[in-house]
Amino acid sequence: MPEYPKTIKKFRLKHKHYDDIQRFNPDPKVGLSKAQVRERISQGRTNINAAPSTKSIWLILRDSTFSLFNLIILFLAGALIYIGEYKHILFAGIMLTNVGIDLFQELRAKRATDKLSILTSATAQVLRSGKKEVIPGDQVVLDDILYYNPGKQIVTDSQILKGGCEVNEAMLTGESEPVYKETGDMLYSGSFISSGNCIAIAEAVGRDNAVYEITAGAKKVKTRKSEIVKGLQKIIKFISVVIIPFGLLFFNSQISNLDNNVVEATKRTVAAMIGMIPSGLILLTSTVFAVIVVKLARKRVLVNELYSIEMLARADVICLDKTGTLTEGSMTLEDILYFIPDDKSKILSALASLGMAMDANETMSAINIYCIGSEITPSSRTVPFSSKKKWCGAYFEGTGAYVLGAPERIITERQPELRAKAKELAKRYRVLCLAVNSSLSEELNDMPDRTAVCLLLLSDTIRKNAKETISYLKEQGVSVRIISGDNPATVSHIAQAVGVENFEKAIDLSELTDDNEIKNICEDYVVFGRTTPVQKQLLIQAMRDRGHVVAMTGDGVNDVLAMKESDCAIAVAKGTDAARTVADMVLLDSSFKAIPAIIEEGRSSINNIQRTASLFLTKTIYSTLLLLAFLFSPAPYPFSPIQLSLISPITIGIPSFLLAFRPDKKRVSGRFIRNVLYKALPGGVTIFFAVMFVQYLSGYFLLSDLQISTISVILTGGCALFGLLFISFPLDRFRFWLVVSLSVLFTFAVLRFRRMFDFNTLAGTGITVLLLGAAFSVLVFWLVKLAADFFFKETDI
Repeated sequence: MPEYPKTIKKFRLKHKHYDDIQRFNPDPKVGLSKAQVRERISQGRTNINAAPSTKSIWLILRDSTFSLFNLIILFLAGALIYIGEYKHILFAGIMLTNVGIDLFQELRAKRATDKLSILTSATAQVLRSGKKEVIPGDQVVLDDILYYNPGKQIVTDSQILKGGCEVNEAMLTGESEPVYKETGDMLYSGSFISSGNCIAIAEAVGRDNAVYEITAGAKKVKTRKSEIVKGLQKIIKFISVVIIPFGLLFFNSQISNLDNNVVEATKRTVAAMIGMIPSGLILLTSTVFAVIVVKLARKRVLVNELYSIEMLARADVICLDKTGTLTEGSMTLEDILYFIPDDKSKILSALASLGMAMDANETMSAINIYCIGSEITPSSRTVPFSSKKKWCGAYFEGTGAYVLGAPERIITERQPELRAKAKELAKRYRVLCLAVNSSLSEELNDMPDRTAVCLLLLSDTIRKNAKETISYLKEQGVSVRIISGDNPATVSHIAQAVGVENFEKAIDLSELTDDNEIKNICEDYVVFGRTTPVQKQLLIQAMRDRGHVVAMTGDGVNDVLAMKESDCAIAVAKGTDAARTVADMVLLDSSFKAIPAIIEEGRSSINNIQRTASLFLTKTIYSTLLLLAFLFSPAPYPFSPIQLSLISPITIGIPSFLLAFRPDKKRVSGRFIRNVLYKALPGGVTIFFAVMFVQYLSGYFLLSDLQISTISVILTGGCALFGLLFISFPLDRFRFWLVVSLSVLFTFAVLRFRRMFDFNTLAGTGITVLLLGAAFSVLVFWLVKLAADFFFKETDI
């Protein structure tokens, strides 16, 4: 048995018994009465989960409202209110609108996720008042009688009263090998039943569980950061470091340039700082993903980890577990090849007895259906199946012991022709071998005289949409790998049936003498058979070490380690509690056909977020460059907050919101920051040089500050709209008319609301400077675009 962490040892000494309340010690055949359950609930001895699956409403409100950028915006709005410039605080209203939209979408996504989470949460089978009930895990109370079978999650710390089972405690101890537990042993919350059945009593609930002792003071497990998250964090970090000190220096500079005019200096400083803050970018990103969560919920997909949508869209390798993913998980016993023809009825009787004696699973169900009507003999001793042994057995008085499992394990070297036959049949079927022996042991080596009596030929039921999904992944350039615990020849046959490329490249990992070799062969094969749970994990790890973004689908306990190692873990609802618990997404209809929809939604979100991020970064680039330039210039800053309140909604707010939800299924490539900068730099740099060009010409044409400001705003809006045209490529009808409509709107606002936005009527020299500035802007944009093409030539948007 593996060594437990100290926290569990302390728990076992401190919390094994409750001294402050009476223990019921119920009859294992009756369980708790309804009155006893009510008493436990009134005492608060229920298994309430201390960690909710989704963010609370308070956290959503806090994260959306009280961000650093929002607080800076509110401070700047307060400064304008203090000096009496009320019309210039329009930007704060836009910020509040963005926050409202984000809150609405996030709360909507939370409701959708919480509803679906109920369908996939861990359940427990309890015995109450003599009747078995299946209830949510958080409704278990202290002293409940619990029934556990393979694949079930231990929902609360329990002590085994009857039976035995293998338990995977990797999530508690880090040890992947199953631990055998029997009567009197403890089962710890957070572990899973690998094989066997048992009846247990709840020894602790809620915060008193050992898993709570381990995790209460620890940080949340760190998830892999997506490209978008890493990119946004870099942007936020840069702006957060420079905005406050630069703002203070800029205010001091403007005070000097404007002869201590505090009101005007405050307006100009607020305008400069507001331009640097891409506040709507963070909100829009979370809103986009929240909308996708709701869309996928309608397609019966539960998203547990928000940014896993992006990781699946970026995945270039997807690893599939055959059973439950490509196949439905059900099996049919097609035929039995007997080697002792005279004992057919005896063999069928042994199979029927073995099927009834073993844990219920798809294989045993298929055997039971095939053997209906055959005589059943009660077994006096059994050895349950485990993924490590790959066989099970039972001893029947007067008949002997029968063992059933993988032919390469069961058939001895005394029957080489049977091994060859089984290997050939495994190309089409899942083959099991039944052997007889005089006695039953825990180890096959202790039964060297066993004799194979028949081969069982089973077939998997392929999922209806598996072939179409594999075809879609092939078209999208996503490489498919199949990792299974079954015979590689059988898996290869299934892979061929569903259209997996290079299905013939199969390997039996049970023949691998050193698991370290996996990193050298991970890209040489498509089908990996006879894999252990640890080997599955090592395969995923090796592929990720090679630079691949790897998604993993699974449904069983043996897939859990690999799913945790992957960039995106996908489980089916009909799978085990273990798989659903660690999954980033759960397919509630257990249908593989949802994968293309998830990928397409993810690609649309990434491509659109990159476009909209470029719009926000355009403003941040030119605002930062202008702030630095005017920090050392004697001229006043050319923009006021109200003018930026015109430019930002038309060139950023409206187009970013409309473009963010357009379908865009193009494959994602390149790094987020590189892609965003490639699109943002031409517009941002052009606006900076255009404004500085106007400043330069103003000395020759003797322009007033109001004329300079008006020309600068018009050029900024025009260049930003031209940048929007560039960012919108490849153009479609919607994007083209969006740019045209916004251009008309901007022109109308400039002409119609001159007084509101502090514009001057241009004539003569003003128009001349505007035209020269426009021509200069086109030249600069072209030059910066050429430079961007050179420096970002690997970028493909």
